[in-house]
Amino acid sequence: MQNLTPQQRILLVEDSPEDVVTAKRNLLQSRLRNPVEVCETGQLALDYIFQRQSFSDPSLAPVPGVILLDLNLPDMSGLEILTILKQHPVHQLIPVIVMTSSLDERDFEESRQAGAATYLSKPVDFQNFFQAIQQLQGFCFELMIFPEP
Repeated sequence: MQNLTPQQRILLVEDSPEDVVTAKRNLLQSRLRNPVEVCETGQLALDYIFQRQSFSDPSLAPVPGVILLDLNLPDMSGLEILTILKQHPVHQLIPVIVMTSSLDERDFEESRQAGAATYLSKPVDFQNFFQAIQQLQGFCFELMIFPEP
């Protein structure tokens, strides 16, 4: 498993501006200070992860340490993205937290089978978000966490 260092980015794959704001707020409240990169579509996320198109310069798109992935994107499903990632020898090691407004048990099960580290129902409140981050301790993360003021 790879470690998430303080310099590694968190890739947020989310098309809803409101959910982007909520996720960033939750990251700040959980005292994570890793840089966050937002991709609004599945194709943009795959281009970022695989360093294609406008992200072909590796300095613009370093491999993320963790991915926060919405299941319902405008161009492709989050499950498609997750499946593609988990088939790649390097990117399969990136932990993926699936986030969705769906309460369908099949979405949870399909996400788990596809390799998601954990699953959160939206709207994601701070407590559930923080618990999901804590669940990822098994990935031996070295998060950039600042002490509370």
